[in-house]
Amino acid sequence: MAEGMLTPGDMEKLAINERVAREAFDLGQRRLADALETKAHFDHKATTIFTAFVTISLAVFGVGAAILRDPLLRETAWAFFCSGTFFVAAAFVSAWSMRGMEYGYMGWAPEVWLRSGVIDGDDQTVGHMLAYGAHRTVHLIAQSQASNSAKAALLLKAVIIGACGALAFGASVGLTLWSIG
Repeated sequence: MAEGMLTPGDMEKLAINERVAREAFDLGQRRLADALETKAHFDHKATTIFTAFVTISLAVFGVGAAILRDPLLRETAWAFFCSGTFFVAAAFVSAWSMRGMEYGYMGWAPEVWLRSGVIDGDDQTVGHMLAYGAHRTVHLIAQSQASNSAKAALLLKAVIIGACGALAFGASVGLTLWSIG
């Protein structure tokens, strides 16, 4: 919890200004929406990276299998299988980044509002509910940002592994050309 931030118990004792509470709630919801939009972008990137690495690995394994049939190049096939393995690993890491993680959610479940003392509350109830919502949003934002950081780290690892696969592929092609020449 941020330094100086009120707890729900502290807020219960205050006469909360509904307009201020609504602004705090709206600002928190916008920040949470931004974190959820970032999640969507990461998931889109992960899907794209996954598809690319699976396609590349199939192509590289196919080339390796074709080279196995040529008696002059047979010894170089392992290099293609090695580079293909990097691409499979990169695809796995990018797929792992799309697993379910903890994220905040927009809005509130109706059962929060549909309770005695809330739905039939006095003029202070809306302000208090918005203040509680703003308080809860702090946790939801932190939760979403932590999950986004984990996704970003996994996607970076996938790209690095894929780059290693590209280097191994370059070495595979170089080795094959060297053995032909």
